[in-house]
Amino acid sequence: LPELSDLVASGLDARSDVRASRLDQTIAATQQRAATGALFPRVDAFANWGASGGSLSQQNSDHTFGVVATWRIADPSVWEGRRRAAEEVKIAEARHTQTTNDTELGIVTAWEHTRAAEAREAIASRSIAQADEVLRIVRDRYEQGLTSITEVLRAQMALLEARLLALHAIYDHSISYAELLQSSGRLDSLDMFMRAAVRSTGEAK
Repeated sequence: LPELSDLVASGLDARSDVRASRLDQTIAATQQRAATGALFPRVDAFANWGASGGSLSQQNSDHTFGVVATWRIADPSVWEGRRRAAEEVKIAEARHTQTTNDTELGIVTAWEHTRAAEAREAIASRSIAQADEVLRIVRDRYEQGLTSITEVLRAQMALLEARLLALHAIYDHSISYAELLQSSGRLDSLDMFMRAAVRSTGEAK
């Protein structure tokens, strides 16, 4: 399994819902700055240069410089817009925090489920090996007349049950691994996932 920290970082970077909440947070902050800016004065500067005279050699230059300050009288609607913009920022921040926490929790949960399923698959694989060895011993004893056919059938049934449990473990492992890839934003290609599933099935057989 990949490192949990890498999966969390990948999920927070690749998940569309996390990116959307981050974008909403940026938009809300921009709108708040615009609403706050409406309360400040506007300052415009200008400059002008000209020349006049009867000929090109005799000219009088004139220069004009100026600064214009415009102060908007804030009406109640401006203050109300600023208040709403501040609330939208808080809402966007809360949504982003909630989305981030939900994403991290989903990744950690899927990672733990995958670890547990991986361990069950390993145990099931060892159970198959043990059941197969028991069946070999029972068959040898049956060929030497030391046991009955019933014991052979029981050993065969135990091996069949071990293989069935292994297939269930492989299924659980595959599902939990797919959920882990999805929750971390890495389920962009099924090639690696399918190769792992085919390899696990082959080992179970």
